[in-house]
Amino acid sequence: MPTVGLVAQQKRMFQRYLSTLRILAQSGEQDSKLPLGELTPKYDVIVMTPQIMLNSLVNGDVVSLSLFTLIIFDECHHTIKNNPYNGIMGHYIDEKFEAEEMQKSAHLPQVSVVSEFVSSLLSI
Repeated sequence: MPTVGLVAQQKRMFQRYLSTLRILAQSGEQDSKLPLGELTPKYDVIVMTPQIMLNSLVNGDVVSLSLFTLIIFDECHHTIKNNPYNGIMGHYIDEKFEAEEMQKSAHLPQVSVVSEFVSSLLSI
């Protein structure tokens, strides 16, 4: 499960390889006073713990995952039962099926699941 330290480490790696992009880190320690839904248009990359994303979906700060184009789940090998990743994907599936029922196209993000994402970047 991504931790506060891992979020900071991932942000540094994104800044190293994608230095022209606006990058934000969100975790319990780096929590912004602005809701995630308001921060999203201001940044190109947001690195966060999955709990931040899930909380934003549950409380309505993020009304749809369509705000994002790509979601990378790191440390996904830790995902079991009530893990926040499962909650996020539950929202994803709900949005997908709702769009299909309404015969609309869901503009949902691509989802990539990885294990030890930062470690693989360090070996480049």
